[in-house]
Amino acid sequence: MVKAAVLKGVEQVEIMEFPKPKVAKDCALARVEVCGICGSDPHIYQGHLPVPYPIILGHEVSLILEEMGPEYPRHDVLGNPVKEGDRVALVPAYNCGKCVVCKLQPQRHNLCEKGECYGVTLQCSKEPHLFGGYAEYMYLYPEAWIYKCPEGMSAEVLALADPLAVGLRGLDAACSPGLPWAREGFGVGKTVLIQGLGTIGILTAAAAKAAGASAVYAIDGVKSRIDMSYKFGVDEVIDFNEYKTPEERLARVNKLTNGMGCDVVIELAGVPAVFQEAINLTRRGGKLIELGHYTDVGTIPINPQVISFREIEIVGLWAYAAPELGTAISLIQQTMDRFPYADLITHRYHIDEADQALKEARDRNCIKSVILGK
Repeated sequence: MVKAAVLKGVEQVEIMEFPKPKVAKDCALARVEVCGICGSDPHIYQGHLPVPYPIILGHEVSLILEEMGPEYPRHDVLGNPVKEGDRVALVPAYNCGKCVVCKLQPQRHNLCEKGECYGVTLQCSKEPHLFGGYAEYMYLYPEAWIYKCPEGMSAEVLALADPLAVGLRGLDAACSPGLPWAREGFGVGKTVLIQGLGTIGILTAAAAKAAGASAVYAIDGVKSRIDMSYKFGVDEVIDFNEYKTPEERLARVNKLTNGMGCDVVIELAGVPAVFQEAINLTRRGGKLIELGHYTDVGTIPINPQVISFREIEIVGLWAYAAPELGTAISLIQQTMDRFPYADLITHRYHIDEADQALKEARDRNCIKSVILGK
């Protein structure tokens, strides 16, 4: 039998056991080593994001391939050979390949109209049940992309590739189609402001600094997150406990940027008022990336004239496209000596403690927490 933490309703977690499934010829069964608690998981737990109950949450996973059907691919998406016993990362969302978006924009897997996502859209009431990372095993369909773990990378650090991929998507969007030499978009020597220092925010800061940002600033108010962010390339955090109003924070950003504002602002707090504030923090001709709102938490009044007058380019993003997980793994591998990735994981829980783990994440009592698998 396989143990799993099942979300059966709003804030209703039950530890259940499922039969270990037989593996179809083109599928695989993987043992869960580590599953990160994504920032979206507490929202799902509280009912802010509708999901099909009952469901096993968890999609930021590090897995060990335990049983591979005879027709399951023997290579990851980059062509690296994989075999039973190998550690892999999973792209949790997979697309249908048939809808209008898949046909016209095949590079944007995340926008598929009929796609599925482990830990978010797949019920566990139907066999083979194991479609989320808060479990001892996960069942892998051939449509889901996997990436082989580089040698020397731990399971916990590999699980950070998923949130990093989200941040990389934000930086990618800030780069294109702007011309960095013409001060359009992100590029070497540009300034970046990150609103919200959760795991994605901290990892985005590291990616921006690794990619050549001249300065990375952030806004947050949680001391543990602020302290951690300095290890990942943040030059200054504007603590909203000290700078209490939008006007005070704007004045500080203007002082740091000689009155210009930041070249790129990335909203990762998921608070409507923060997006409103971001418009004024972005320099004229700059880019504002909206990446934090995975749940509908309301609206905010916006003055369109300010956007036009300042010629701010606003880009909305949802999760990440499948190739970006590979980019994230590569970036971690290249910068492991520069950034202490393992330090981000401050809390570890067993499957039996999933309810407590979700409550702690909801209350922001951790930087990054993980569920330990089998």
